Amino acid sequence: MKVTELAIVGLGTVLPNFPVTQDQGGAWLTGYLEYPDRTKRFANRIFRLSRVETRYSVLPDFTHPESSVLYRGGLPALEERMNVFRTEAPKLAERALHGDQRWANSPS
Repeated sequence: MKVTELAIVGLGTVLPNFPVTQDQGGAWLTGYLEYPDRTKRFANRIFRLSRVETRYSVLPDFTHPESSVLYRGGLPALEERMNVFRTEAPKLAERALHGDQRWANSPS
């Protein structure tokens, strides 16, 4: 059996194209999902208290609903969500490999 040595020689990082502020994420969540008002207030509180200012997604759904990929009414099945990420993850890896540091190329 031939043994090949492997080594990590560097790390590349890149962010997905769609930034989502906490306010946008909370508004999307509470507007999209049909939950009682108490649950919506709780979800917004979690977003607010997380202290994460901006999250990033490979999906335009949360800030550009007219370009929605998955969330077009109703919750997509796990398999549908995984298929999107199965497609998008290699694209992010390729960008990171080539040093692409663009964090957003979508309209604001």
